[in-house]
Amino acid sequence: MAITLPLRCSKIYIMENLLDDDLSCFRIRSTRRRKRARIDDYDKMLLRLERECDALYQQIRSLGWTELKPPVQRGYIRFFVLCDDVQKSKRAAFYEGILKQINTVQWSDNRGFRRKKTRKQLGKKVYAIRKQELYDLQPSEFDKLSKAGKIYFYPRLTYSKQHKKPYTVYRFTEPWRFVLRVQPDMITKIRIKDFAIERERDRILKILQHPSNRRRLQRIQSGNAFHWDGPETDWYKDPLHNRSLHDILNEYWTQPTMTISITNPRDNEGFLFYFSQLSVVCGPSTVDYFAVAFTPHYDVNTPAIKNLFHRPFGKEINHGTSSDNRSQREKRISKWNNKCVRHIP
Repeated sequence: MAITLPLRCSKIYIMENLLDDDLSCFRIRSTRRRKRARIDDYDKMLLRLERECDALYQQIRSLGWTELKPPVQRGYIRFFVLCDDVQKSKRAAFYEGILKQINTVQWSDNRGFRRKKTRKQLGKKVYAIRKQELYDLQPSEFDKLSKAGKIYFYPRLTYSKQHKKPYTVYRFTEPWRFVLRVQPDMITKIRIKDFAIERERDRILKILQHPSNRRRLQRIQSGNAFHWDGPETDWYKDPLHNRSLHDILNEYWTQPTMTISITNPRDNEGFLFYFSQLSVVCGPSTVDYFAVAFTPHYDVNTPAIKNLFHRPFGKEINHGTSSDNRSQREKRISKWNNKCVRHIP
Protein backbone atom coordinates (compact mmCIF):
# COMPACT_ATOMS: atom_id res chain seq x y z
CA MET A 1 0.00 0.00 0.00
CA ALA A 2 1.44 3.36 -0.96
CA ILE A 3 2.08 5.92 1.70
CA THR A 4 0.33 9.20 1.12
CA LEU A 5 1.68 12.34 2.74
CA PRO A 6 0.82 15.98 2.43
CA LEU A 7 2.63 17.82 -0.31
CA ARG A 8 4.53 20.05 2.06
CA CYS A 9 6.15 17.16 4.01
CA SER A 10 6.67 14.55 1.28
CA LYS A 11 10.13 15.91 0.40
CA ILE A 12 11.27 15.82 4.02
CA TYR A 13 10.08 12.23 4.38
CA ILE A 14 12.04 11.13 1.31
CA MET A 15 15.31 12.86 2.34
CA GLU A 16 15.25 11.39 5.83
CA ASN A 17 14.28 7.81 5.08
CA LEU A 18 15.81 6.88 1.73
CA LEU A 19 19.21 5.16 1.77
CA ASP A 20 22.30 6.49 0.04
CA ASP A 21 22.06 3.84 -2.66
CA ASP A 22 18.57 4.99 -3.58
CA LEU A 23 19.66 8.65 -3.94
CA SER A 24 21.57 7.93 -7.14
CA CYS A 25 18.38 7.72 -9.17
CA PHE A 26 17.48 11.27 -8.11
CA ARG A 27 21.01 12.62 -8.98
CA ILE A 28 21.28 14.21 -5.55
CA ARG A 29 24.90 15.02 -4.62
CA SER A 30 26.26 15.50 -1.15
CA THR A 31 27.75 18.77 0.07
CA ARG A 32 31.27 17.47 -0.26
CA ARG A 33 30.76 16.36 -3.88
CA ARG A 34 29.20 19.70 -4.81
CA LYS A 35 32.17 21.54 -3.31
CA ARG A 36 34.59 19.23 -5.11
CA ALA A 37 32.76 19.83 -8.40
CA ARG A 38 33.06 23.61 -8.02
CA ILE A 39 36.81 23.32 -7.43
CA ASP A 40 37.24 21.04 -10.45
CA ASP A 41 35.28 23.39 -12.69
CA TYR A 42 37.39 26.35 -11.58
CA ASP A 43 40.62 24.42 -12.24
CA LYS A 44 39.42 23.47 -15.71
CA MET A 45 38.56 27.11 -16.36
CA LEU A 46 42.11 28.19 -15.45
CA LEU A 47 43.65 25.57 -17.73
CA ARG A 48 41.32 26.59 -20.57
CA LEU A 49 42.25 30.27 -20.16
CA GLU A 50 45.93 29.42 -20.26
CA ARG A 51 45.51 27.49 -23.50
CA GLU A 52 43.61 30.42 -25.00
CA CYS A 53 46.34 32.83 -23.89
CA ASP A 54 49.02 30.70 -25.55
CA ALA A 55 46.99 30.49 -28.75
CA LEU A 56 46.51 34.27 -28.83
CA TYR A 57 50.24 34.78 -28.30
CA GLN A 58 51.01 32.54 -31.28
CA GLN A 59 48.56 34.56 -33.39
CA ILE A 60 50.29 37.80 -32.42
CA ARG A 61 53.72 36.37 -33.29
CA SER A 62 52.53 35.07 -36.66
CA LEU A 63 51.16 38.40 -37.93
CA GLY A 64 54.51 39.23 -39.51
CA TRP A 65 56.44 42.45 -40.08
CA THR A 66 55.94 45.62 -42.08
CA GLU A 67 58.49 48.07 -43.46
CA LEU A 68 59.00 51.29 -41.56
CA LYS A 69 59.38 54.30 -43.82
CA PRO A 70 61.45 56.26 -43.11
CA PRO A 71 63.74 54.18 -40.80
CA VAL A 72 64.25 55.42 -37.25
CA GLN A 73 67.53 55.41 -35.32
CA ARG A 74 67.43 54.08 -31.76
CA GLY A 75 70.84 54.42 -30.11
CA TYR A 76 74.03 52.61 -31.15
CA ILE A 77 75.24 49.01 -31.24
CA ARG A 78 78.79 47.70 -30.80
CA PHE A 79 80.18 44.33 -31.92
CA PHE A 80 83.43 42.62 -32.94
CA VAL A 81 84.82 42.39 -36.48
CA LEU A 82 88.06 41.05 -37.94
CA CYS A 83 91.15 43.24 -38.02
CA ASP A 84 92.29 44.59 -41.37
CA ASP A 85 95.38 42.36 -41.55
CA VAL A 86 93.43 39.22 -40.53
CA GLN A 87 90.69 40.01 -43.02
CA LYS A 88 93.22 40.12 -45.82
CA SER A 89 94.93 36.87 -44.79
CA LYS A 90 94.22 33.39 -46.19
CA ARG A 91 92.53 32.19 -42.99
CA ALA A 92 89.97 34.99 -42.89
CA ALA A 93 87.08 32.57 -43.45
CA PHE A 94 88.29 30.35 -40.58
CA TYR A 95 88.41 33.22 -38.08
CA GLU A 96 85.09 34.53 -39.38
CA GLY A 97 83.49 31.20 -38.48
CA ILE A 98 84.93 31.35 -34.95
CA LEU A 99 83.76 34.94 -34.55
CA LYS A 100 80.16 33.94 -35.28
CA GLN A 101 80.19 31.71 -32.19
CA ILE A 102 81.94 34.09 -29.75
CA ASN A 103 80.74 37.50 -30.93
CA THR A 104 78.79 39.76 -28.53
CA VAL A 105 76.59 42.80 -29.17
CA GLN A 106 75.99 45.75 -26.85
CA TRP A 107 73.49 48.60 -27.13
CA SER A 108 73.87 52.12 -25.75
CA ASP A 109 72.06 55.41 -26.05
CA ASN A 110 75.36 57.28 -26.67
CA ARG A 111 78.08 56.69 -29.23
CA GLY A 112 80.87 56.54 -26.63
CA PHE A 113 79.20 53.68 -24.70
CA ARG A 114 79.69 55.51 -21.43
CA ARG A 115 77.88 54.74 -18.22
CA LYS A 116 77.55 56.81 -15.07
CA LYS A 117 80.12 55.62 -12.56
CA THR A 118 79.80 57.81 -9.47
CA ARG A 119 78.22 61.06 -8.38
CA LYS A 120 80.51 63.42 -6.50
CA GLN A 121 79.82 66.65 -4.68
CA LEU A 122 78.55 69.78 -6.39
CA GLY A 123 76.55 67.72 -8.88
CA LYS A 124 79.59 66.50 -10.86
CA LYS A 125 79.01 63.27 -12.81
CA VAL A 126 81.79 60.83 -13.63
CA TYR A 127 81.40 58.44 -16.57
CA ALA A 128 83.30 55.28 -17.49
CA ILE A 129 83.45 53.36 -20.77
CA ARG A 130 81.60 50.04 -20.68
CA LYS A 131 83.74 46.94 -21.02
CA GLN A 132 82.93 44.39 -23.73
CA GLU A 133 84.57 40.97 -24.08
CA LEU A 134 84.22 37.92 -26.30
CA TYR A 135 81.79 35.17 -25.35
CA ASP A 136 83.16 32.24 -23.33
CA LEU A 137 82.07 28.87 -24.69
CA GLN A 138 80.39 26.32 -22.46
CA PRO A 139 81.69 22.71 -22.43
CA SER A 140 78.80 21.53 -24.61
CA GLU A 141 79.53 24.27 -27.17
CA PHE A 142 83.26 23.59 -27.07
CA ASP A 143 82.71 19.92 -27.96
CA LYS A 144 80.97 20.91 -31.20
CA LEU A 145 84.08 22.70 -32.53
CA SER A 146 86.45 21.08 -34.97
CA LYS A 147 89.94 19.96 -33.97
CA ALA A 148 91.46 23.02 -35.62
CA GLY A 149 89.11 25.33 -33.74
CA LYS A 150 89.69 23.72 -30.33
CA ILE A 151 93.37 24.69 -30.44
CA TYR A 152 92.47 28.39 -30.11
CA PHE A 153 90.60 27.93 -26.81
CA TYR A 154 91.86 27.25 -23.30
CA PRO A 155 89.89 26.20 -20.19
CA ARG A 156 89.32 28.79 -17.48
CA LEU A 157 87.67 28.38 -14.08
CA THR A 158 85.07 31.01 -13.22
CA TYR A 159 82.46 31.46 -10.51
CA SER A 160 78.69 31.49 -11.01
CA LYS A 161 76.83 33.92 -8.76
CA GLN A 162 73.51 32.32 -9.67
CA HIS A 163 74.45 28.73 -8.80
CA LYS A 164 77.11 29.76 -6.23
CA LYS A 165 79.75 27.33 -7.44
CA PRO A 166 82.77 27.38 -9.81
CA TYR A 167 82.51 25.99 -13.32
CA THR A 168 84.76 25.69 -16.40
CA VAL A 169 84.48 27.77 -19.57
CA TYR A 170 86.64 27.98 -22.70
CA ARG A 171 88.11 31.35 -23.71
CA PHE A 172 89.63 32.42 -27.02
CA THR A 173 93.44 32.65 -26.87
CA GLU A 174 93.92 35.39 -29.52
CA PRO A 175 91.39 38.18 -28.89
CA TRP A 176 93.68 40.69 -30.63
CA ARG A 177 92.45 39.38 -34.00
CA PHE A 178 89.12 41.17 -33.47
CA VAL A 179 88.31 44.84 -32.95
CA LEU A 180 85.15 46.67 -31.88
CA ARG A 181 83.00 48.54 -34.36
CA VAL A 182 80.20 51.01 -33.52
CA GLN A 183 77.30 51.73 -35.85
CA PRO A 184 73.82 53.29 -35.48
CA ASP A 185 70.97 50.99 -34.48
CA MET A 186 68.43 51.57 -37.25
CA ILE A 187 64.86 50.28 -36.99
CA THR A 188 63.68 49.42 -40.51
CA LYS A 189 60.62 47.22 -39.77
CA ILE A 190 58.00 46.81 -37.05
CA ARG A 191 55.52 44.09 -36.11
CA ILE A 192 51.96 44.19 -37.40
CA LYS A 193 49.54 44.95 -34.57
CA ASP A 194 46.06 43.52 -34.00
CA PHE A 195 44.61 45.42 -31.06
CA ALA A 196 41.55 43.16 -30.69
CA ILE A 197 43.74 40.09 -30.11
CA GLU A 198 46.02 41.96 -27.73
CA ARG A 199 43.04 43.33 -25.79
CA GLU A 200 41.63 39.82 -25.33
CA ARG A 201 45.02 38.46 -24.27
CA ASP A 202 45.45 41.25 -21.72
CA ARG A 203 42.03 40.43 -20.25
CA ILE A 204 43.00 36.76 -19.82
CA LEU A 205 46.41 37.63 -18.37
CA LYS A 206 44.77 39.85 -15.77
CA ILE A 207 42.85 36.80 -14.53
CA LEU A 208 45.76 34.38 -14.67
CA GLN A 209 48.24 36.73 -13.01
CA HIS A 210 46.12 37.16 -9.89
CA PRO A 211 48.15 35.79 -6.92
CA SER A 212 45.57 33.16 -5.95
CA ASN A 213 45.02 31.99 -9.53
CA ARG A 214 48.75 31.90 -10.26
CA ARG A 215 49.46 29.73 -7.22
CA ARG A 216 46.55 27.43 -8.01
CA LEU A 217 47.64 27.00 -11.63
CA GLN A 218 51.18 26.23 -10.57
CA ARG A 219 49.93 23.59 -8.15
CA ILE A 220 47.80 21.94 -10.84
CA GLN A 221 50.59 21.79 -13.42
CA SER A 222 53.77 21.16 -11.43
CA GLY A 223 52.63 20.07 -7.96
CA ASN A 224 52.55 21.81 -4.61
CA ALA A 225 56.20 21.57 -3.53
CA PHE A 226 59.43 22.98 -4.94
CA HIS A 227 62.08 20.35 -5.73
CA TRP A 228 65.75 21.24 -5.96
CA ASP A 229 67.38 19.40 -8.88
CA GLY A 230 70.85 20.89 -8.43
CA PRO A 231 73.80 19.43 -6.56
CA GLU A 232 73.80 19.14 -2.79
CA THR A 233 75.43 22.14 -1.18
CA ASP A 234 77.88 22.02 1.71
CA TRP A 235 75.61 23.76 4.21
CA TYR A 236 72.98 21.04 3.81
CA LYS A 237 75.34 18.23 4.85
CA ASP A 238 75.19 17.07 8.46
CA PRO A 239 78.63 15.96 9.75
CA LEU A 240 76.98 13.84 12.48
CA HIS A 241 74.69 11.87 10.17
CA ASN A 242 74.75 8.08 10.72
CA ARG A 243 77.43 8.30 13.41
CA SER A 244 77.32 6.85 16.91
CA LEU A 245 77.62 8.95 20.02
CA HIS A 246 80.92 7.51 21.22
CA ASP A 247 82.58 8.22 17.83
CA ILE A 248 81.45 11.85 17.98
CA LEU A 249 82.74 12.28 21.53
CA ASN A 250 86.10 10.68 20.75
CA GLU A 251 86.59 13.04 17.80
CA TYR A 252 85.44 16.36 19.24
CA TRP A 253 86.32 15.95 22.92
CA THR A 254 90.00 16.62 23.59
CA GLN A 255 90.18 15.45 27.23
CA PRO A 256 91.33 11.85 27.82
CA THR A 257 88.64 11.36 30.50
CA MET A 258 85.95 11.43 27.79
CA THR A 259 87.45 8.59 25.72
CA ILE A 260 84.89 5.79 25.52
CA SER A 261 85.99 2.21 24.92
CA ILE A 262 82.81 0.36 26.03
CA THR A 263 79.60 1.25 24.22
CA ASN A 264 77.20 -0.84 26.32
CA PRO A 265 77.42 0.01 30.05
CA ARG A 266 75.24 -2.98 31.02
CA ASP A 267 77.98 -5.46 30.10
CA ASN A 268 80.06 -4.55 33.18
CA GLU A 269 79.28 -4.71 36.87
CA GLY A 270 78.90 -1.00 37.45
CA PHE A 271 79.16 2.24 35.50
CA LEU A 272 78.42 5.86 36.06
CA PHE A 273 77.53 8.46 33.47
CA TYR A 274 77.42 12.26 33.49
CA PHE A 275 76.14 15.03 31.22
CA SER A 276 78.23 17.82 29.77
CA GLN A 277 77.83 20.44 27.06
CA LEU A 278 79.74 19.80 23.82
CA SER A 279 80.20 22.28 20.95
CA VAL A 280 80.52 20.79 17.48
CA VAL A 281 81.37 22.78 14.34
CA CYS A 282 78.75 22.08 11.66
CA GLY A 283 79.66 24.00 8.51
CA PRO A 284 79.54 27.76 9.03
CA SER A 285 77.94 27.58 12.48
CA THR A 286 78.56 25.88 15.81
CA VAL A 287 75.96 23.58 17.37
CA ASP A 288 75.82 22.83 21.09
CA TYR A 289 75.01 19.26 22.13
CA PHE A 290 74.49 17.73 25.57
CA ALA A 291 76.81 14.73 25.52
CA VAL A 292 76.43 11.65 27.69
CA ALA A 293 79.68 9.89 28.60
CA PHE A 294 79.96 6.43 30.19
CA THR A 295 83.00 5.50 32.30
CA PRO A 296 83.76 2.49 34.56
CA HIS A 297 82.48 2.70 38.11
CA TYR A 298 84.84 4.84 40.18
CA ASP A 299 84.40 6.85 43.30
CA VAL A 300 82.81 10.23 42.70
CA ASN A 301 85.39 11.92 44.91
CA THR A 302 88.32 10.99 42.63
CA PRO A 303 90.21 14.01 41.20
CA ALA A 304 89.19 13.31 37.60
CA ILE A 305 85.46 13.12 38.31
CA LYS A 306 85.60 15.90 40.91
CA ASN A 307 87.34 18.29 38.48
CA LEU A 308 84.82 17.43 35.80
CA PHE A 309 81.84 18.43 37.93
CA HIS A 310 83.61 21.58 39.12
CA ARG A 311 84.03 22.85 35.54
CA PRO A 312 81.40 25.43 34.49
CA PHE A 313 79.96 23.75 31.35
CA GLY A 314 76.77 25.74 31.38
CA LYS A 315 74.08 27.34 33.47
CA GLU A 316 73.27 24.04 35.17
CA ILE A 317 76.68 23.97 36.89
CA ASN A 318 76.49 27.04 39.05
CA HIS A 319 78.59 26.89 42.19
CA GLY A 320 77.66 30.39 43.28
CA THR A 321 79.69 33.55 43.71
CA SER A 322 82.25 34.45 46.34
CA SER A 323 79.58 36.18 48.45
CA ASP A 324 77.61 32.95 48.93
CA ASN A 325 77.98 30.90 52.01
CA ARG A 326 80.24 27.82 51.84
CA SER A 327 77.54 25.49 53.13
CA GLN A 328 75.06 26.65 50.48
CA ARG A 329 77.66 26.19 47.72
CA GLU A 330 78.42 22.66 48.91
CA LYS A 331 74.70 21.84 48.93
CA ARG A 332 74.38 22.92 45.30
CA ILE A 333 77.39 20.84 44.31
CA SER A 334 76.05 17.75 46.06
CA LYS A 335 72.63 18.32 44.48
CA TRP A 336 74.20 18.52 41.03
CA ASN A 337 76.22 15.35 41.65
CA ASN A 338 73.13 13.48 42.75
CA LYS A 339 71.33 14.51 39.57
CA CYS A 340 74.13 13.69 37.14
CA VAL A 341 75.69 10.53 38.60
CA ARG A 342 73.78 7.29 38.28
CA HIS A 343 75.09 3.85 39.27
CA ILE A 344 73.97 1.11 36.91
CA PRO A 345 74.21 -2.33 38.60
